[in-house]
Amino acid sequence: MFNQSIFSLLIAGGDSKDRKEKAEEICGFKIDKQENSPDFLLLSTKTSIGIEEIRNLERFLQLKPYREKRKTVFIAEAQKLTEEAQNSLLKTLEEPPANSIIILGVPNLGLLLPTVISRCEIIELPPTPQINLSKEEEQEIKEKLNQLLNSSLGERFNLLEEWGIYQDREKALSFLDQLTVVGRNLLLTNEENSKFLRLLKSISAAKNYLTANCNLRLTLDVFLGEIS
Repeated sequence: MFNQSIFSLLIAGGDSKDRKEKAEEICGFKIDKQENSPDFLLLSTKTSIGIEEIRNLERFLQLKPYREKRKTVFIAEAQKLTEEAQNSLLKTLEEPPANSIIILGVPNLGLLLPTVISRCEIIELPPTPQINLSKEEEQEIKEKLNQLLNSSLGERFNLLEEWGIYQDREKALSFLDQLTVVGRNLLLTNEENSKFLRLLKSISAAKNYLTANCNLRLTLDVFLGEIS
């Protein structure tokens, strides 16, 4: 049960769906049905969340609730807050306006400043289980990996464009997760251990950069240049 005395909450762990469902449990409503609500603000973006968005958030919270008992803000992917935005949000997290609640979601607590974390009540979700691929899916990803490994750098760029990986951060992360599964299996069944160890390290580094909201295209370009 949600503690009415807590106004700043941080949901960590799970995947984006898990965190959204926990936020809905806390709020008592379905987020997708709140698009036109004057008392709910969703901060969700594929890029970064900056100071201007935090100023809009503060202006939103200063208004009195219109239909509901309180104003609710949900920052679905709080790791996308720039460092400046996180610092700008500190006072509001520590002393939210009356009749308001701020909920942040993040895959890992290490992606936020300690000062942000210290101002929130933490709700930790179980980690997301490792992705499972069917034999057909694994074969498809293995073929894509072979295409990448056997292509020139310019051709690799074109392949990611063709597959739509450059256009969406979540799709890129999912693709890297799939490559991780295939890479681990190849590591166990292939004599070229060092080759696939290097591949897995490059995948892990790219995932960390993307999760930390680094530039999508630049991160993928560096990854493509590292694999061999």
